[in-house]
Amino acid sequence: MKPTVKTWTQRRFERANVDLAPPPSVGGPNTVRTLSGLAPDPNTGVLRRGPGWATAASLPSGFKKPAGAFYDQANLRFCFVGENSSGDCVLTYTTSFTSWSGPYTLVSGKTLGGLAGRNVAYWGGYLWLISDDGNIYRGTSYTASLSLFYGGGGALVLAPMNDRLFAATDEGTILRLTATASMGAYHEPVGSLSPVFLTAFRQYMTVVVRGDDDALHIFRLPDYSAHGLHQLATLPTPSYGGDKGCPFALHQDRIWLLTARQRRPGSIYGIDAYAFNGSRTERMAYLDDQPAPTDPDASGLLVWANRLVYYNLDVSAQAGHSFKVLVGDTFVDYAPLDGYGGAGLIVPCAWALGDYLIATSAGGGDGLIHYASRARLQDGYVVTSRLDMGYPGRQKRLATVTAVLDGAASDFKVVIKYRTDDATAWTTAATTDNTRLARASDLAVPFYLLQLRLELDDDTGNDEDIGLECLAVTYSVAE
Repeated sequence: MKPTVKTWTQRRFERANVDLAPPPSVGGPNTVRTLSGLAPDPNTGVLRRGPGWATAASLPSGFKKPAGAFYDQANLRFCFVGENSSGDCVLTYTTSFTSWSGPYTLVSGKTLGGLAGRNVAYWGGYLWLISDDGNIYRGTSYTASLSLFYGGGGALVLAPMNDRLFAATDEGTILRLTATASMGAYHEPVGSLSPVFLTAFRQYMTVVVRGDDDALHIFRLPDYSAHGLHQLATLPTPSYGGDKGCPFALHQDRIWLLTARQRRPGSIYGIDAYAFNGSRTERMAYLDDQPAPTDPDASGLLVWANRLVYYNLDVSAQAGHSFKVLVGDTFVDYAPLDGYGGAGLIVPCAWALGDYLIATSAGGGDGLIHYASRARLQDGYVVTSRLDMGYPGRQKRLATVTAVLDGAASDFKVVIKYRTDDATAWTTAATTDNTRLARASDLAVPFYLLQLRLELDDDTGNDEDIGLECLAVTYSVAE
């Protein structure tokens, strides 16, 4: 048999955590084993580096424990709701994270209540918030005191829809803003319910309830009638757990829901992510190798830059902080927060505000704000799935590895590594600089299985937004 020279090419990176690449007959190469600090651009598919973190200026004196947040687009302000040493609900804001305004007292003698990520709404020209006694306050200015708007207690969740604001109480009463500027009972259930999420979805209000059976139940509340809830779906798995984060998100016309951490063999924990499309729920993604449940702990979902983001803030160790994005049917490390802040903050939180990912951590006793955007970029790497080139059991010979980038800059490096036949160590084949065509040639390496690792190393100091467009391998095989 004579050797034939062939080329393997990968231009898509649509599925992650795939160990062995499927054969070309089932769609061609579009899988990877590992993404760290990289994710495909939602529009172009180019692998781009994730956002880098920075720490904001220390919070102003008289403000601590940021537990709620919103973005004021008109004034380009990032606003945070916390408390002071007297137990008052206060607000501070920043436009650049280098200095703060305030704090301003919003509600005296009360702190923020309700469910995390669902207890503050900046909507309709007002700031709305739920206090720790379950009442709702609002005001046209968030630099002044808010007024009591609903005093019935038990409020947990706020959700605007159309020209109305909806809310839900701990017993399942659905409140709605009326034309006479009050919160009236729009729907009162016969039996007690435990709402955990409300969102406007396909022109009706969706109500997610945690049932006594520990399952999540999804109901439809028609906007035109308050006669009753309509059961749409049930997620009969262990519920999402605590209320320290928001494990729900509306993304690409689906409502995404997380279940609680579930123990797998070998003391490994995993999390299932489901999506509700209006008629049924489907298991869409899985997060493996998760830490064991801890309390308190904040984890949940955010939508940022057209990406679905999973976050986990582990208050026991800052190494447990992570921000992952959905790639295919799993989540990959995208913006690790290791080394920032520290452990021990009572109220860890995360938000997507404007163009920024934002997280809190301990620091100075009052907490710190960390922010990330694509103005700062982290180095990252991709590890391909194991490749047999469609010739399992037949020895091949590696000749060339090529990486195509969509830009070049001095001190922007690409490191090309490979390993063969399930070897443990990586071999560095080439380190290139300032080129769109990074190549390792004349390798002459025999292999049955091949795996590549491409590292993007930006030493320019300019946060060059250069991404990986394509990988190619030239090899020979006897046919």
